[in-house]
Amino acid sequence: MPLFSTIALALLGWAVPKQRSLHKLLYTLLELVIILLPILLDQRLRLLPLLGFLPLLCFAVVVRGCRMFSLKGRLAVAGTTLLVFFTILLTSSVFPKDLEGMLRPPPNGAVVMPVPPEIIHLGLKLNSAITFMLGLAFALLLINALLAESQSREQLWLAHDQLRQYARRIEDQATLQERNRIAREIHDSLGHLLTAQSIQLENALLFLPKDQEKTRQFLDAAKQLAAQSLKGVRQSVAMLRSDPLQGQSLDVAIAESMEAFQLMSGHMPELTVKLSQSLPTEINTAIYRILQEALTNIFKHSQATHVYVSLQDYDATVWLDIEDNGVGFEPNQNTTGFGLQSMQERTLALDGQFYLKSSPGKGCCVSVSLPFRRSV
Repeated sequence: MPLFSTIALALLGWAVPKQRSLHKLLYTLLELVIILLPILLDQRLRLLPLLGFLPLLCFAVVVRGCRMFSLKGRLAVAGTTLLVFFTILLTSSVFPKDLEGMLRPPPNGAVVMPVPPEIIHLGLKLNSAITFMLGLAFALLLINALLAESQSREQLWLAHDQLRQYARRIEDQATLQERNRIAREIHDSLGHLLTAQSIQLENALLFLPKDQEKTRQFLDAAKQLAAQSLKGVRQSVAMLRSDPLQGQSLDVAIAESMEAFQLMSGHMPELTVKLSQSLPTEINTAIYRILQEALTNIFKHSQATHVYVSLQDYDATVWLDIEDNGVGFEPNQNTTGFGLQSMQERTLALDGQFYLKSSPGKGCCVSVSLPFRRSV
């Protein structure tokens, strides 16, 4: 029967519950029943507290309880196990012939007063109780210290990971601020100069003293170049701004991107938007930039005739899917995918997930998931 308890407890060690408190409680009660059942069925096994076998099984129950429960739960498991041990100890019996093997024979000629078996039994019980209590207290202190160290290491790792995320976000914020500063400088200096140049060329055309066709052609070309330069500067400023939407809603900005793609490619993407609430600014910016980059890649490389775009939120996560029926490519062999790298970096900067699925002749599918806090 003791062998049965040992094997049963060992098998239970392969299925220690970690989630629900009820399962943990039932698991602990089952362990205690496995320990008690053989002792209750066989009276001879009630000597186990004195022989040291039962304490080992009780220690196993306490160790597993410390792994499953918090401090209060550990103390409760230890107290229950101690109560079970004392109950078995108080009800245990020692038979006279068992005591014969425990007592040393008196030396020759010595006179020894007979000691009642009850006194010997009581001394053995006290010795077992004190030894078990001290061992249990030491085990609890040791296990608590080890678990506290393990939890401290885990908390330190979590804090380190959180600090790393904060540092990355601060770096991104600093980058955005620098982009805004450069955008202002370009707009206030070069943009102003190009605008002035365009005005001067227009004036030259108006006050041209002679009708010289060749001069007019040169001036027209210069004016066109100035206008193109000004347009390029404005586009650069718009790309450098931290908020490319410029006050527009995400739906409107996406719709404009769809129309721009249709003008370039001749194909209007199929769009599905299902958002239950407004999204944070950084999420809107990331979605808009990723969609822009994906549509640009499709126009340049895909040769697609159908593009499907889906945007929806579910359980505090927004999902963006862009799929096309173009020529596709092998992701592992794409060595110049700066656009894909940019999309992935934007996703990871917001603790999101980036998925890419493509193969030659089977189009491409880009999926992005970004977590966000629900608005209260």
